[in-house]
Amino acid sequence: FTRPILVLPGVYTLVSYLTNPNADAYGEVTPYTIRVFDAKNILIGEKTGSTYIMPGGSTPIVETGFKSGGREPARAVLSIPEDTKLIRFRGDDNRPTISRRILSDETTLPRLEVTMSNPHLEEFSELEVAAIVFDTSGNARAASVTVIKSLKSDESKTVVFTWPTPFGFTPGRIDVLPRVSPL
Repeated sequence: FTRPILVLPGVYTLVSYLTNPNADAYGEVTPYTIRVFDAKNILIGEKTGSTYIMPGGSTPIVETGFKSGGREPARAVLSIPEDTKLIRFRGDDNRPTISRRILSDETTLPRLEVTMSNPHLEEFSELEVAAIVFDTSGNARAASVTVIKSLKSDESKTVVFTWPTPFGFTPGRIDVLPRVSPL
């Protein structure tokens, strides 16, 4: 899915899950574009970036600070180059693990605290982590992203995500997804 999420009047977070069902293949740094359209299907604007494509699941893409110029986004579309190739590999899942999630203050200034651990031998540096909060119907309604400067082998850290306005919904599922190089 790809969708704009209102954060403040005229400011949106763009959230997308890039899905790769292949557990034994990943994508190296891959460019992407998220285009945002209004209800008349007129382009409001776009954000570009690049990401790894994680093996066997969803790669979160979270672009913050999209300004709509007073127009109301109705939909967003993610595109990657048609010639994107996946690379086969044999290896273990090298992502950090998440052992605790505590969501608080949903009706004031929402805050999510997560404990993230690195059970691997390699240190992670500049680790981007996205948190996506879904309502009880399964719709993505809030997203936040943060960067952990360093997560050493066998180290655990508390990671905090915040939002500037109350949630106007009842939270259901919460996905916390680190975006790391598959190798």
